[in-house]
Amino acid sequence: SSGINAEYGVSHFSQRTTPLLLHSLSSFHTTYSLYINNTRQHMVGRRELVLKIILLLQLRRRRLLRLIQHYTTIISNGQVDDQATRKYLHRIGRHITRPRRYTLRPPDQPRNRGSITDNRWSIHEMTGLYEREFIRIFEIMQPYLKQPRKPGARTWKGNNLNEFVRLLMVLHILRSSLQYRDIKLIYAVSKSYVSREMHYLLPILFEKIRYIQWPANPIRPIIPGFRGVIGAIDCTSHFRDRVHPGQVQFYRGDKHRHFVTAQVVTGLDGQIFEVTLGLGHNNDKGMYRYSGLLDQMHQGNDFLLADSGYSDIRLITPNDNNMPQEWNALQRRLRSVVEVAIGYSETWRWLYTRNRHTPYIHVLGIKICYEMSAMMLARFPIRDLAAIVNNS
Repeated sequence: SSGINAEYGVSHFSQRTTPLLLHSLSSFHTTYSLYINNTRQHMVGRRELVLKIILLLQLRRRRLLRLIQHYTTIISNGQVDDQATRKYLHRIGRHITRPRRYTLRPPDQPRNRGSITDNRWSIHEMTGLYEREFIRIFEIMQPYLKQPRKPGARTWKGNNLNEFVRLLMVLHILRSSLQYRDIKLIYAVSKSYVSREMHYLLPILFEKIRYIQWPANPIRPIIPGFRGVIGAIDCTSHFRDRVHPGQVQFYRGDKHRHFVTAQVVTGLDGQIFEVTLGLGHNNDKGMYRYSGLLDQMHQGNDFLLADSGYSDIRLITPNDNNMPQEWNALQRRLRSVVEVAIGYSETWRWLYTRNRHTPYIHVLGIKICYEMSAMMLARFPIRDLAAIVNNS
């Protein structure tokens, strides 16, 4: 026998190695059979033999090298042992029957994507936020991104991604609602890493990001027929998979779905005042009482616009019987601002798509999406109050 090509990492390929390699083929239950003897007419070239083994075993080049190097070593040392051979073949065969999936990022895609000013990636496209809002959240979260996930950890080797990319990845999931198997390909990490980041950062974002709040002095535009109105109220549904146990708490018969109910209160310009999350079996009236907004409205002199699903003296609903058609049309036009705000919030696909996470993670993500939506609506209101008064 003579030497094999140097690119395969083996300097000598003994004739005694061939039966061992062919024995490995039979141990993997292949239907191929090769018989090699010393005659020239049946002798297969060494390079051709290696290529055939690659095709038959469907091994990666690294595993083939390991196999050849092992047999070359035990033959050169005179330690050919059937038990050792069977043990090694069992190890190789286990990986072949259950092949591992390796995730390789492209050469031009670095693991840490660098600074926020990198033009290769659009912050608004991935998170729904402009750079000013994203930097504001990053400055709040940076102390928590620098410390280990587990409190009191003695040793910490750090994370695969830097602080900026970790936050970007979590907000990207809320924006796109991609599955972990897709996110791991984008950021070149494992699914378990993505899951750990979600369980660590979502509760912190839930506690630290607070832009939804009632204004101290809400604006009360003077609109004929709607004096004292400060905003609008409506409920929406965020669908999810069935929960067990307790699925009946998330199910409502008229929708035939499992979901989380969200009651949203906005000003007449679209800024979000309050978001209350409840179980899916609650309707609009139930959420109005459950949120405590009923008692809050009765303590003041303010009014809210609502649809026909509500009924309360502090809520102005359409009244087709006692009010003229123009009044009902104006009521619907003013009330539509809350529906537009909800529709804008659902551009974060976490709110719109059917969610398969646990209710805990699902609810945290819903509230964070509404907080980010409130940040953007505070900077870019849906309507101008002055225009509303003039047009009414």
